[in-house]
Amino acid sequence: MTRGVFSKPDPISASNYYKRAADAYKQCGENRLERLHRIASGDTQLGQDAYATAAAEYTRAAELAETSDETIQRKRQECYKLHLDAANAWQQMGEKGRAAESTVKAAFGLIMGDPTTSKIDNKALIEIEKSIELFVGDPLNKKSQYRRTGVSAYDNPNAVDQIEAQNEAKQLANQNIITDSYAHETLYKVGAELIKRRHYESALYAYGAGTASLEHEGYATVSLSRAYVSEAILTLAMGDTVAASKDFQNVHLQNTQYLSSRECALEEDLIRACNDMDSEALEDVRSRSGSHRAAMANLEPVIRELVGEIRVSGRVKKDKVVKNKAAAVMEPSHAVPKTAVEKAVSSEIAAAIEPTPRAELSGKELEQDTAAGFDEMDDIMNQMGLGDDDEEDDDIDLT
Repeated sequence: MTRGVFSKPDPISASNYYKRAADAYKQCGENRLERLHRIASGDTQLGQDAYATAAAEYTRAAELAETSDETIQRKRQECYKLHLDAANAWQQMGEKGRAAESTVKAAFGLIMGDPTTSKIDNKALIEIEKSIELFVGDPLNKKSQYRRTGVSAYDNPNAVDQIEAQNEAKQLANQNIITDSYAHETLYKVGAELIKRRHYESALYAYGAGTASLEHEGYATVSLSRAYVSEAILTLAMGDTVAASKDFQNVHLQNTQYLSSRECALEEDLIRACNDMDSEALEDVRSRSGSHRAAMANLEPVIRELVGEIRVSGRVKKDKVVKNKAAAVMEPSHAVPKTAVEKAVSSEIAAAIEPTPRAELSGKELEQDTAAGFDEMDDIMNQMGLGDDDEEDDDIDLT
């Protein structure tokens, strides 16, 4: 690549030599030297408009950087830059799908080496959500409100007419949406990784982009049914039963083919159990021996595990409350006090209600008590005017 008296730089030949040297170092197991020659080969290929070859070289160099002996921080920086170089090459070639996929790899390169269940830092999350929008623009994503970082590339805050600006943004997003085969699978992989790291809002944003990609094709497929129920499960796991019910009625049920699917029945029963706060019905829905076991088996493993995390309130169902109240009214004496205060109050009431037993009397005392009782009765009768009058009785002749 140097200029001489009778020669000039030849990038095409140089790129071939760089590639051959990289292959030779690969045979020797020289990771660093192979990586350097892959990068040099990609640079020369990119200068000659050989975009596909350049992207392949950059991607291979990024894979080598991931397994190198460098520090974790240096490996992250190299992977991020090399995958972005590959995305740039694919973009210049017109391969938007592969460019977006390389951008996703670059974003996840920033969290290389972190535990699978650890939180993602803000910088990496910004890059991940930006890569999601490369597949489907936010104007077409029904879950765009769950984006946690950054601003949409289609947003124009300085527009005079916001309605017209939104329509233009939606048309532009329709032109740039990626409709390559299995493009939605990449988005679902991103969503699965975000679920493992407990970023449920960003995961729902990724799943919404995948669903929009499937809806754009205009075909009702099994993948679309799984996408609908996955969104509902993720929303219920976040505790937003109202949003899940609203999406089910206004979006999912509008698809005629979805109404007869097993996923639709699973989603309906899950939402009903959460709305009714019926934990027993929820356990029946996600039981392995229940009627929805086939639909559950078709879900992704991370979504299937997420079903087990759906919780409802501990409030008892209304019919059980009515039965308990009726039993309390019919059998009040059988109510068992639970607290110390209730026990003390119930004992005092029982003592007040229970009659005091009378002591046994002797013969003389019994005679006196009986005579006193008759005297008291006579006094009452005299006060009522029913007492005996001896003088009146004497005037009456009964013969």
